[in-house]
Amino acid sequence: LGSQATLVAALCEGAEGRHAEAAARLAALAAARPEAADADRVLLELGIAQARAGDAAAAERTLDGLRTRFPRSPRVAEAWLETGESRFAGADWQGAADAYRAVLGASKVDDAAAAAIREQALHKLAWTFAMRDDPGAAGAFAAQLEAHPQGACAADARVMLGDALFRSGRVDEALPVLEEALATAAAISSPDLEALAVVRAAGCEVHGGDGERALGRLDAWWPRSGGAEVSPRSRALARFTRADALHRSGRLDEALAAFRSLADEAISGGEGAAAGAEAAARARLMEGEILFEQKRHADAVAAFFKVAYGFGDRAAPPTLHPWQAQATFEAARCCDVLGKPEQALSLYAELVERYPEAPFVAAARKRIDALGDRRR
Repeated sequence: LGSQATLVAALCEGAEGRHAEAAARLAALAAARPEAADADRVLLELGIAQARAGDAAAAERTLDGLRTRFPRSPRVAEAWLETGESRFAGADWQGAADAYRAVLGASKVDDAAAAAIREQALHKLAWTFAMRDDPGAAGAFAAQLEAHPQGACAADARVMLGDALFRSGRVDEALPVLEEALATAAAISSPDLEALAVVRAAGCEVHGGDGERALGRLDAWWPRSGGAEVSPRSRALARFTRADALHRSGRLDEALAAFRSLADEAISGGEGAAAGAEAAARARLMEGEILFEQKRHADAVAAFFKVAYGFGDRAAPPTLHPWQAQATFEAARCCDVLGKPEQALSLYAELVERYPEAPFVAAARKRIDALGDRRR
């Protein structure tokens, strides 16, 4: 085969998912014609094939070689983008962010293809913040939208910007961004991202005191997109938000049943299982909160104990610690109300000892002092 035919054959193999074969063919071509006019293209495609074949280290070396040998090549930006994608796939968020920033420094051409590469780099750079739960995510997605307001990744960016604003408590800013994303829902790249937009918009309405409107939004979306099209994690988040909307609307019995159902299914390996123990812990905590509101304090203690001790107790993963701390504090409050000062004192002390950084510690210390004075 001639060099062009060899390149085309490798590209066809890659399109068919035969990445290892494509990489072998391209490696042979690169070795045979290292100074060819299209050598930079061959190296780029080789790096892509190696990454797709699962050899991230080889891909990194190949793409670095392209940048070193052909520093003025218009493919340098693409090489950095592929490096970023490979690092992102390996959960190297900082390394990926560095590569995406390098794309922006290397991309000087103003044609449509270069603009698309820059938009993708800005988008994935923002995702590196999101994956680390970095508060800079909102600013990064906003910067992408400012540079490419009508770009191919704009709808996804609006979803993620709305999510970042929501999670940082800026719900008034989040809702119009999410509404704008949902106005062009067909441009959102996946059912899970559309689900996130719907759920976060409903969450904004719940926080604004309009639980019934949130329920209407969720119930209109669920039959169309809430089934098998979205992941168990997205379904669990939607169900939690719907239960929260019922709660905020004063429909306590319905909310209690919804939270219990979600928690039970997550624990038993049902629909919520893939969302992890955190979904079950949050739902069970809300079960306890509603029982407390209904003045069923003994039942509330039992629910809170399921959170505090039902996920491995001290062996629970750190992601559950905030919910365990809150559950311990709420259980102590229930014991206070039930007239069980010794049990309340023990739980407050346990909270201070196990979760010294929890936001409830100051209040717990005050109750410890008050209960101690009462004992004396």
